[in-house]
Amino acid sequence: MLDDPPDHDDLYLRFTKRVFSDVWARPRLGRRERRLTTLTAIAATGNGAILPYHMKPALEAGDLTTDELAEWVVHLAHYAGWPASAQAYTALRTVAAELGLEFEDDD
Repeated sequence: MLDDPPDHDDLYLRFTKRVFSDVWARPRLGRRERRLTTLTAIAATGNGAILPYHMKPALEAGDLTTDELAEWVVHLAHYAGWPASAQAYTALRTVAAELGLEFEDDD
């Protein structure tokens, strides 16, 4: 997995505060829906390297399960393409292994 983002960079801290304090706190979407939307945007725009930073908290918080994320990867493949889904699948396997979680990837 990548190194953690800097926690001492003022611009980074201001940006993350805006995103996570303001945008994620809006009431019309739940956290689960925001997680799926964010993961999809990241994967579909070719930024798969940061997927683990979003998958891991989603799993740790119980917002999504490994089986749900595996199904999301299948769905992603048909709408965002095989390369995006391959990156997402790799990220999921890496994060799941790091957290000691298993999932079914039979289809």
